[in-house]
Amino acid sequence: PVTLFNENNKYAMCLDMVRHNPDNDIARQYLYSLLLLEKDLEGFLKVFDGDRYMTLPKHYQEALALICVNERKPLASVSGLVSDNNLKRMRDFIRDMKSNLSEESMKKKYGDTYWYYSIFR
Repeated sequence: PVTLFNENNKYAMCLDMVRHNPDNDIARQYLYSLLLLEKDLEGFLKVFDGDRYMTLPKHYQEALALICVNERKPLASVSGLVSDNNLKRMRDFIRDMKSNLSEESMKKKYGDTYWYYSIFR
């Protein structure tokens, strides 16, 4: 049976809805968003289905790029899923993190990214 509401485990509730109805894109988006808000990149990668999108939303692209960096994989390995612009911004973000830019400077440049959220929030 599908769990219609479970305040204590929203993840299980969303996952249950997606498993019982794989075409439920709203439940899938909630599931992805919940995992990203919890900074659970491993969980996101386990359930993520990139084939469902012609173009991935920006924050999904950023999460995939961050996963590559965390796993020490070349960014080129996600070039089919992540736009060239997001790959360039990720390289810039890494460079700026290594150069110890202040959090204020990072926020100005990257405050609209999942990378900034995952590190500074």
